[in-house]
Amino acid sequence: SVTLASRNDFSRFYDFKLNDVPVLTLPTARTDVLVVGGGTAGSVAAYAAASEQAEVILTDMNSVLGGTGTIGGVHSYWFGLTQGFTRLVDQQMDHLENWLRQQRKSFPWETGRSWNPSIKAFALQKWLREQSVPILFNSLCVGVIKEHNQIKGALFATEKGPLIIQSDVTIDATGDGDLACFAGADYTYGSQQDRFTMWSSLAQYSQAGQYRGGVFTTNVDIGDVFDCTRYLLVNRRRGPETCFDHGSYLTTRESRHIQGDYTVTFRDVLMMKTYPDTVAVGFSNFDPKGKSDQDEIYVGVIPSQQRFSLPLRAFIPSGLEGLLVTGKAISATHDALPIIRMQSDVQEQGGMCGLAAAWCVRQNKKIRDLDILAFQKKLVAIGSLPETVLETESRKSEASLPSLADVIKQLQVRAEWTQTDLDPGYVLDEPLPVWRILNASRSEAVPLLVKAYETASDQAAKLDVARLLAWHRHDTGASFLAEYLKQTLDSREGLPVREGSLQWSQLYPDQGVMTELTYDLNLLSRTDHPAVVPLVNELVHRIVTAERDYHDEKTCLFSLIDSIARIAEARKRPELIPALKQLLRLPEILSEKVACQNDFDLDLVRERLAMLKLLLARALASYHVSFGFEVLEDLTQDRRGIIAKSAADCLYRLSAKRVFLPQPV
Repeated sequence: SVTLASRNDFSRFYDFKLNDVPVLTLPTARTDVLVVGGGTAGSVAAYAAASEQAEVILTDMNSVLGGTGTIGGVHSYWFGLTQGFTRLVDQQMDHLENWLRQQRKSFPWETGRSWNPSIKAFALQKWLREQSVPILFNSLCVGVIKEHNQIKGALFATEKGPLIIQSDVTIDATGDGDLACFAGADYTYGSQQDRFTMWSSLAQYSQAGQYRGGVFTTNVDIGDVFDCTRYLLVNRRRGPETCFDHGSYLTTRESRHIQGDYTVTFRDVLMMKTYPDTVAVGFSNFDPKGKSDQDEIYVGVIPSQQRFSLPLRAFIPSGLEGLLVTGKAISATHDALPIIRMQSDVQEQGGMCGLAAAWCVRQNKKIRDLDILAFQKKLVAIGSLPETVLETESRKSEASLPSLADVIKQLQVRAEWTQTDLDPGYVLDEPLPVWRILNASRSEAVPLLVKAYETASDQAAKLDVARLLAWHRHDTGASFLAEYLKQTLDSREGLPVREGSLQWSQLYPDQGVMTELTYDLNLLSRTDHPAVVPLVNELVHRIVTAERDYHDEKTCLFSLIDSIARIAEARKRPELIPALKQLLRLPEILSEKVACQNDFDLDLVRERLAMLKLLLARALASYHVSFGFEVLEDLTQDRRGIIAKSAADCLYRLSAKRVFLPQPV
């Protein structure tokens, strides 16, 4: 039996019974909008809902607000737009910072700004208290109240025991999609292919209250308490001598991607796709901080600073009612998230969700039935959306774009593929022509490209078109591309080196950065040209005989080995098996130490090598070679949860054998 509580009344109780025998009595509260998570998105969501006169309760598992942007150690906007709700947040910080005479870090682009994490946490708390929003700290969500597919609240573990909060609309702002996960929503953890995520971090401080800067470490499985504990223990020992202290909050750049009514893809972002239900816009460069999986990245397509749009459907978990997901767990792919995750843009997305929740309560409507045009007009009025959103369903109609034939005639391709070396103040307002060619259908693009190849005016233009044909898996021009690769390799000894910019890149894999030769090899491998195997064998020979330095920014060695494994797994050419075995037997990769039985292995490179071991073993096992299966079996014992679970996934996928992973004591 259930006794319903009045709004915000913590004196009422739920009385749980099993076969009429009392089991548990829990205190309960009632509100219009429940926001779970008071971080970057959640704090703003609570404010936005309260500003629309909805009754709101905000909970957070920590004892301060702000999440990643405070106790997570992030102390500045990277890219992103400063508008709407973000402008309101900044005004709160401005007031306190000016009063305390705090100096800010300067940035080479307009939207950059820094803050003191403690000041931001206090500013958010003050801001919400002025809106009379109850804030419940140290309240960890451990379940949801669900009736059929309707979410009606959540269950919390607090320092004083369990607590239930009922709500009309619930916002999952945990950043990891915890509520949606508890409710049974489908999700992908990190990359759909191997679970790898962008690097997580633990804040490091050079002195009390002063964040030390970008600290990027490794993967962690936030759904696994053993792996989270391992991560915290290891990363508390990774600070340099100048590290005064560590934070307490494990900051994940990426974890679960909750499946929504629409999933935003890398290609959507690349092509600046707009939607009839656009409710959020943003601006960023491609900033993955980890290993990418998108085919375009492997051939050198690295976006510049550009604008993007997000539809309301990406915030609504598929099959559930009464729940919105905001923050980095929205419905987006692994390689779309690096562009849409910036702090200022996530604040804006949180504010939008709070506003939508309040509108649904006031109008007694389901989220999917929201009057989207009226809602967009409201967002335009408060400065969260540009007026152009209201103009048409798709602001860039096909009729206004040049024809694909005209685009191909004016090719200046290779310089446009990789956009990592642009001035930080540069803004791309529409998709580059080459990206349109890459995203065109084969039936439309190939005839035009074949004609362009046959009429190319010089060797450079011919090579550009050959690359595009290879992308579309067409063999015309493949021999020319293969010969170019062979000549490039023959012209120098040792490993290939990167000639382009490295301005945003750190320890690989990072930012999609590879050598130009690796990009071209990945392109050629999309065709059936026989030169792929000897080229791979030559590169493997050079890798085996070289003095390998995985810190070397120019050779991008991780990405070269990763690409070879990827090519072998995709092409299924038995002639590539010896190359995979050679790489897998490299002492630094096969070494027993890579299995990380020591919880306190602090070497970041060794964790990267464990990733390579997994990728090579997976490729070898795809040929049903026993050595590959043996290595995967070994990796299921790895203490790092992502490595172990990805290896177990591979074994099940390739052999239908379930592997039960041991839990450490």
